Amino acid sequence: MPMSAVKRTAARGVFLIGTLPAGSRPCYHVGAVDNSSSQTLLGRTLATCYCTCNLLPPRVYSSAGHLARRLAAPAAPGPVAGPLPFATPARILVHPMTCPYVVTQTAAADHALARSIDDCLVVPAGCDAMRRLGDALAARYPDRVFALFVPRTDDSAAVRSLSHDLARLEEWLAAKAPPVKADEQSSTDAEATFTYPTPPSPGGAFIVAGPLSDDGLLRYIAGLGLPISGVESCSGPERRAALECDAPEADYEAQARQILERVSCPRSSATARREYLAHRLEETGAAAVIYARLPFCDPSAYDTFSVADLASGRGLPYLEVEVGYPFEVTGPLRVRIEAFLESLLLGAELSELDELDDLDDLEVTT
Repeated sequence: MPMSAVKRTAARGVFLIGTLPAGSRPCYHVGAVDNSSSQTLLGRTLATCYCTCNLLPPRVYSSAGHLARRLAAPAAPGPVAGPLPFATPARILVHPMTCPYVVTQTAAADHALARSIDDCLVVPAGCDAMRRLGDALAARYPDRVFALFVPRTDDSAAVRSLSHDLARLEEWLAAKAPPVKADEQSSTDAEATFTYPTPPSPGGAFIVAGPLSDDGLLRYIAGLGLPISGVESCSGPERRAALECDAPEADYEAQARQILERVSCPRSSATARREYLAHRLEETGAAAVIYARLPFCDPSAYDTFSVADLASGRGLPYLEVEVGYPFEVTGPLRVRIEAFLESLLLGAELSELDELDDLDDLEVTT
């Protein structure tokens, strides 16, 4: 029987919604697919605009008629005909000891752009490593990569700078997009985020992290018996709402101001970011804090002191671990998390014994 699939054609490098004959294998696609929105594209093709970080609202990429996709981790679910072919040594564009998220995004972008001359990439650069990614890919794929710097503050100069770049970006995308009929609608999956494996509940772990490839860390911790109270990650469940923008599309200054007022990224202002993390921690009702840091990632380390201090000030157990991108449970990570959970269990048992001793003392006194 035919199977429904999203097929990426080799000739045009665009996404088509359709069917594949029984027994055939779907082509690999870079980026998660939201079938509910993709159905509006039946019978037509769109050039694809890939994006890297979740720093800009998804509508920025799709408003000019592109199909927007956020580059995903190699382990992203979806129709797969084989593993993502990472760059060979001759095609390596960034040093392998760079932030693993940037290394992965570089390889995925290189693979995607090499497959089609119609597709393009937007790099909202919020850190030095991501800016290097944009420069390297722009040199390899001239006029197909648009890199723009996203300031870390929301002062008037930063707003003006970003609003100017947003106007340039829309003009650049409009020049590259194929004509779109008035009754046709482009689609987006640029906000690619993961969801909670189970509903969050108080009394568990609050996880603070940079980009996570999936919910693997949450599932692993929950599988050991500690529920998840919340997660703060640029690819986490709450990120989708944080990316919403209600400013008029033609008002670039208002859009820029809304974007820069958000502090849901470690690269944001230290004071505002700390207040935001404190609010998130309080609302989750967590009993422990786990900070998952990417290696070689400077912005990811910006939160280290704030998160540890917030946990200490509330008397909450705290653990800092290093995770990879894509996420996998390594031996050292397993040892550290399991030892941390055992200490929590031991602490709970000792607390219960202290309460029993207090009751015994009270009975003796009375």
